[in-house]
Amino acid sequence: MSQPQRTPSQNAVVEGVLQALLPELSKIQDSLSQRAAAIATLQTQMTQVISYQEELKDAIYGNGKPGLKADITDLQKQMAEVDERHTQEEKVAQEKAEAKKAEVAEWRKFRWGILAAVVIAGLDLVLRVFNLK
Repeated sequence: MSQPQRTPSQNAVVEGVLQALLPELSKIQDSLSQRAAAIATLQTQMTQVISYQEELKDAIYGNGKPGLKADITDLQKQMAEVDERHTQEEKVAQEKAEAKKAEVAEWRKFRWGILAAVVIAGLDLVLRVFNLK
């Protein structure tokens, strides 16, 4: 199949249409170039984000060594141990306070017992002196 022959006027019309479309095609090409550059920039930024994400993952979970998650777990264990020690110290302090109260109560009973014994001995002495017994 051979191409149909165009007349010079048809060639002029086609050339005119192409000349009219050329600025639009140039604008489209520029727009596509700008978009391609923007896409390349976005790809670079995404690569950086992925790299940062991997670094954060390694920092959190560790990469052959303990990461932040292990550190946090260790700190939680240490805090639990500290809380347990504080609880034990509070119990010991409370037991000491109760023992001190019991000691004071015993001392008070002892003093009142001695006072009662002295009063009874004094009354017995008075009764013996006056022969009332």
